[in-house]
Amino acid sequence: MSFRNKTRVLGSMVALSLPFVLGGVTSSAIAATPVPSGGFAEAYGLSIDSTILQGNVPVKVGPLAPVASSCPPPVGAKTAQAAGGGDAQVAKGGLFNTGAATDCVANASLASAQTLNVDALGAAAPIKIHADVITSTAGVSCAKAPTGSTVITNLTVGGTPVPLPTTVAPNTEVAAAIFNPLGLKVIINEQHPAASGRGIVVNGLHIIAAGFGAAPVGGGVIRGDVVISHAMAGVVCPGGPGTDNGGLPKPDISFAKSASPTTAGPGQTVTYTATATNTSATACEVLRFIDHIAPVFELVSSAGPLGTKLDSPAPLRADGGVDAVLRPTGVKIAPGASVVQTFVVKVKDGAAPGTYYDSLEIYCGPNGNFVSGPLAPVTIPAEGPLPETDGEQGAPVIDVTPSLPRTGGAPLAAAGALVLLAAGFGLRRMRLTQG
Repeated sequence: MSFRNKTRVLGSMVALSLPFVLGGVTSSAIAATPVPSGGFAEAYGLSIDSTILQGNVPVKVGPLAPVASSCPPPVGAKTAQAAGGGDAQVAKGGLFNTGAATDCVANASLASAQTLNVDALGAAAPIKIHADVITSTAGVSCAKAPTGSTVITNLTVGGTPVPLPTTVAPNTEVAAAIFNPLGLKVIINEQHPAASGRGIVVNGLHIIAAGFGAAPVGGGVIRGDVVISHAMAGVVCPGGPGTDNGGLPKPDISFAKSASPTTAGPGQTVTYTATATNTSATACEVLRFIDHIAPVFELVSSAGPLGTKLDSPAPLRADGGVDAVLRPTGVKIAPGASVVQTFVVKVKDGAAPGTYYDSLEIYCGPNGNFVSGPLAPVTIPAEGPLPETDGEQGAPVIDVTPSLPRTGGAPLAAAGALVLLAAGFGLRRMRLTQG
């Protein structure tokens, strides 16, 4: 079946599904002092944050078909679909399907993103990247390490097919001999777990442009990054933090985060102190730094070496939260060094009582995309002030085994038709509803 016909079929599909089977929580994972559960999942089809240096022309697109789910409060599973979009010179897709789900009872978090008819670096025919379908999944439970996967159909570079195994190894660099001299790094099935094992990010295709070389994109070289089929999942478990990263290499970036105060009511402000540490031997140039803020908070401000200029208005997520997005210029985290940034938020009027977490994410050139699990718990009391605690409550780790249907590269599903199977304290289904 041709790609065009596949796309037509997608529009009429009623019930394709994407199953995820998550292991249950073992008794040994339950600590004597339980930690309030929490989860976060996010997916999108395409994001471009780059600059064409000849003329210093910024190219910022997306994220397209963004979707997110978090708990608490329970917002259920979400899906999104977009008919296509992007930038003809940098990257574009023909159709995007995304889904995200969290369950604080099952202690599970899942995300998936699929992009059809992918074209990247289209202004330069010898290095043009094409794929019929790119599907990525990320999942975390309280049983084992986080897991992820990417399935790519009919990948070509400059019109030449790139043969891929059935299972693409994580962090596979494509055609380095072609791209590296042009200041480009192309990664497929990019996977980086959180340093604690509480979360994972998976990108089907990630292009990192260093801003040198003669890549004829838009008449000049390109700097920044392009992400296609992005899935991110994180979770907090009753037993506290874990350290199993599923056998993936230790991530280049580790995160820490604290909140002050740790108990706050409606109208009160909370200051988060976020620390990103470069544990690698390569400097990280910060392309983007993001605090995924819980739905009960309003973003007020940010300060630190990454600047104070946040995306405004703050991007609103499908779970009701917002993203605090910083895009610094020329800021590098040297090997072994850290950067500390603060974020001030305010508790919304009418915020439901509970314990809430935020997740951090960073895009580094040339290191890649890294995430934390949910961090820095803040408790909103049911009534009256609760005693504050010093420091950060422990958050835990989990794992999932996403199982993709082998459909020979057929499209995933129309929005609303995705199904996530989640097992926590018992096998249960979470059916994605229209986002």
